[in-house]
Amino acid sequence: MIQFDASISFKNNKMNFNFSAPSNRVVLFGKSGSGKSTILKMIAGFFSPGRGEIKLNDKILFSSEKNINLPPNLRNIGYLPQEYTLFPNYSVRENVLYGVKAKKLNVSEKELSRISDLLSITDCIDKMPHNLSGGQQQRVALARVLLIKPDLLLLDEPFSALDMSIRQNLRDLVSDMTNEFNIPVLFVTHDFEDAYVFGEELIVIDSGKVIEYGLKTKIFNSPQYIETARLLDFKNIWNFNEAANFMNLNDNIDTNTFICIRPENIMILREDLPKKKTLKGVQLEVVIKKIHQRGKYTHLVTKNGQNTEFIIHLPEHSFRKLNLFENKKIGILLKEESIVFCKEKAV
Repeated sequence: MIQFDASISFKNNKMNFNFSAPSNRVVLFGKSGSGKSTILKMIAGFFSPGRGEIKLNDKILFSSEKNINLPPNLRNIGYLPQEYTLFPNYSVRENVLYGVKAKKLNVSEKELSRISDLLSITDCIDKMPHNLSGGQQQRVALARVLLIKPDLLLLDEPFSALDMSIRQNLRDLVSDMTNEFNIPVLFVTHDFEDAYVFGEELIVIDSGKVIEYGLKTKIFNSPQYIETARLLDFKNIWNFNEAANFMNLNDNIDTNTFICIRPENIMILREDLPKKKTLKGVQLEVVIKKIHQRGKYTHLVTKNGQNTEFIIHLPEHSFRKLNLFENKKIGILLKEESIVFCKEKAV
């Protein structure tokens, strides 16, 4: 378990983070520059916080109160950055074995072969890094980290520069291997898919602070704060007064509440079928203002009679069937179970 309560200052920028994460796959999610990589570097020992405490299981890595600040080599933490960080004048074998030699650990040829086979780098074990693809270089860097048997693996957007298919394969491979070796992972990303697929727990970071953290499924489906909802692609967010123009809001809902719904959770009602009164949610009539193709889905911008905007993401096969075009009037349903009530994060 990681327990983190520390702050650090850079010129006029002060960052203050507080969270705990007991699971083995934790994602730090947020925009670039929000402080995600800074957290990893404080855990690894590359940056020293101004104050606070960082613990890994029962081991104190940093404590301003107890005057503890373990150097990186005593933390037994593996760190994999976006850059491949291989030694260009060392072979793959020498790069993989560098960490264990530096730590004076004993690793058998059998262990090396097992890691190499699992990461599919056996065929290039005697090659030089410049002869490898980007994906192969990251596999070599990962092998080097795994061989030292770290107590925690820190992944700082290590696959973001790779092609999508290679990136997906490596992400799945890391997930499988860390499960097999029982190594907890803290994975930094600003990519929605990476966060959802890899994480068991999610820590949402914005502007140098933690917005919220907890189980991935809970935060993705029911964020507590609008800052989180925006980061997690809730394109439709209305304040109380806006929402009251098109839906009935209970008297017990605070007027400071925001109403949110994901664009893929707005249903288009088929015009060739009768309206179903049994559908639970808010049924509206809107006009399609803009249509943008996004590859896997179509992005629709629609508006109702009060000029309120509704963003809809529609799978390509559904778009083709529905005969949609700009300025067409359509019926939509905001599904009751998909509507989320959020509040603004107190500073």
